Amino acid sequence: MCVSSDVAVMNEDGYVKIVGRAKDMVIRGGENIYPTEVEDFLMTHPDVLEASAFGVPDDRMGEELAVWIRLRRPDSVSEHDIRSYCKGRVLSDKASLVQQLERRAAEVARLTAALEDWGAELAAANAAKCRALAQVGEIAAKEISFQYRERKMASEKEVLEKQMSLLLESLKSQAEELSTLRRQHSSRILQLQADLASKMDQLGTEQAEKERLTQQAADLEQRLTELVEKPRLQREAEIEQEKNYQQQLRSQERLAQPYKEGVEKAEARSNEMLRSVDELRSLLSSASEQQSQLEVHLDETHTQHGQYLVERDKVILQLRDRLETYEEQLQAITRR
Repeated sequence: MCVSSDVAVMNEDGYVKIVGRAKDMVIRGGENIYPTEVEDFLMTHPDVLEASAFGVPDDRMGEELAVWIRLRRPDSVSEHDIRSYCKGRVLSDKASLVQQLERRAAEVARLTAALEDWGAELAAANAAKCRALAQVGEIAAKEISFQYRERKMASEKEVLEKQMSLLLESLKSQAEELSTLRRQHSSRILQLQADLASKMDQLGTEQAEKERLTQQAADLEQRLTELVEKPRLQREAEIEQEKNYQQQLRSQERLAQPYKEGVEKAEARSNEMLRSVDELRSLLSSASEQQSQLEVHLDETHTQHGQYLVERDKVILQLRDRLETYEEQLQAITRR
């Protein structure tokens, strides 16, 4: 059994496909033979369709070159014809060595170029390393500076925390004081509002009393007018009646005495009416005096109430100013 050193794959239908070669060189007695060159040379024969060269073990030479050949037409050529075709035309060992040396020289040149590239890359890497070391130094310096700043910030933070605690305590005390002032001001405002409400109620009562007295005075004046007008009408009627009596006196002397008595009674009644009118006038005058006194008292009450409202507004404005001042101080302390 011989091994061709080819790499192949077999599909599920059993077909084999060569995809590569496991060994690209055959060493025959110290001579390096490249199967690819032999295959390329054999493919130049007109009757060869395919060729595959590979090494086989040999006791004397170590390895021997073997070739599988597929002809275009069966029995068109023999093994002797193929050997005769290859004799003197396949590269000798010396030529192979020359080619091998050339290949090795090309490989050395390639490796030299690669080495130069690697040297340049190494120099760039060293420069980058130097820059990195410089950056490391800068980073170390920055780290030391950062640590110093961090310690400084920690100390400043402690100081600020102490100040903040002091400010919070001060703020708390001021807030309590402000709350106390607010409660005091609220109670005072409530008291002022209660006093104002009582004053307003008293003013409403006095206003109602004034309206009642005004209505009473109007009623008295109307009654006086009625009382004055009624005697006047009655007197006019009596005068007219007296004229009638006088006209009838000439014709009815016997009836004159009763009419005279009626006139006297009418005069008496008229005098009584006049006295009643005088009394009503005196009552109206006293009512007018009382109304004047009430109006003066009401004006004084309005004046006192206005002064009280002005004082209350001043107190409220002062309280609002102090409250705004406290709120501004509180906001300033909070912003700190």
